Amino acid sequence: MLLNSQNKEKNELQMHKFVIIKYRLETQNGKIYSSQKTNKTLW
Repeated sequence: MLLNSQNKEKNELQMHKFVIIKYRLETQNGKIYSSQKTNKTLW
């Protein structure tokens, strides 16, 4: 039971890291993309 909850926490931590990395990549791509379109943003 204890081991199972530790595994769940570890998985959630990995997902959280993945989401942060994905968000950073998307925002970097978004900045590059918006700057190429002569400062027009998508929102």
